[in-house]
Amino acid sequence: MIVALTDGTLRIVKESGDSKTVTWEKGKAYWLPADPPGERHGDLNEGQDPIEVMVVELKPRTDPRQTRVP
Repeated sequence: MIVALTDGTLRIVKESGDSKTVTWEKGKAYWLPADPPGERHGDLNEGQDPIEVMVVELKPRTDPRQTRVP
């Protein structure tokens, strides 16, 4: 999940050369699927101003009885 901290337009380019353009609005959250294992991508800012986002990585839920407490 991505939370946009600023407005912006970004082009996401995969190693295969495929790309897609996304436009984000400040304060909104967006879902982007995870890259397949071993695949990378590049992000290109299409605008003049910096783009700031917060990336939230969701992990699978675990059994609380198996969670180690320090």
